[in-house]
Amino acid sequence: MKLRRKRLAEGLKNVRRKQGDIMRYIWKDYEPEKMDFVEAWLDKHAVRMTGMEEGYRSEYEYWAGEEEHIVGENFWSKVVYENENPFALVQLGLYEGVVTIMETIVAPGKRGKGLGSGVIKELLQNSKSIIGFDIEKAEAVIFPSNIASRKAFEKAGFNFDHAHEDGDALYYIYEKEILFGMNDISELNEIPQTHEIRCIGINERRVFNKHLRLCKPKNKRLFFRGASQSDWKKWYNEGTEYYLLFVDDKPVSRCAIEKYSRDAWEAADVKTAPEYRNSGYSKEIVAYVTKKILKQGKTATCRTQKNNLPMLKVMETIGYKKLQ
Repeated sequence: MKLRRKRLAEGLKNVRRKQGDIMRYIWKDYEPEKMDFVEAWLDKHAVRMTGMEEGYRSEYEYWAGEEEHIVGENFWSKVVYENENPFALVQLGLYEGVVTIMETIVAPGKRGKGLGSGVIKELLQNSKSIIGFDIEKAEAVIFPSNIASRKAFEKAGFNFDHAHEDGDALYYIYEKEILFGMNDISELNEIPQTHEIRCIGINERRVFNKHLRLCKPKNKRLFFRGASQSDWKKWYNEGTEYYLLFVDDKPVSRCAIEKYSRDAWEAADVKTAPEYRNSGYSKEIVAYVTKKILKQGKTATCRTQKNNLPMLKVMETIGYKKLQ
């Protein structure tokens, strides 16, 4: 517990998506006297991953009592509900314009279903509504052994930044992306499809991993082993659809459909293998996937960082508009 607090404090001191209008969850302020159910979420696994041997209420009171923290202004603890059922908690602190996501706890029965990453995404996309502050940059501090949390934050848009010199904490960084949208198929510019593009099924993990190797990921595990069977099934069961574009039978470009709400789906995780870039493949596959989304009667969204000029050009050419 004390080590965890120390690393979080260092994170707060060392760090010097256009807001979404569709929210799936209800966010309420944590109330220690009324929300004892949070303590029940800290089973043996959660305690091992968070270091909260004394329970969450003790953790909350420690940080809320810090002299520089003002609850509701630069320190928040939010309980997340789906309908009327609470299932997650997120604790955040603000220092010099950077938000640190200090804790995320998911109820035992809700783990392994992609809800953790979904909660983080919704927070980032709707932070103005949830905490009254527009998150431009955020940090997360995670124990190295907490693989599930690392994957959830990566899926939500965080990237590994560095490990603590003692090796007992990992720091992940998020920088806000620009959100683009399209509501009607009439807004979609016609982009010719000149290559095979298809959705790959649950039994085609090897095809996806072949694409990953072509992309030469920095992560050595991804390069040599690719996506694991459990990860692949999890993405598939969450409703994520992956599309690949083939050139000479090689899967050189990808784009996924992420069904993050009832009304809006995202053209996400766009990537083209390095040797095949600047050939229009990203534009072709994003246009194809966007058309699929719009034909289902959903709003299509897509996002990228403000310095990703090639992707910004792709979205402009297809017909996406920046959401205000």
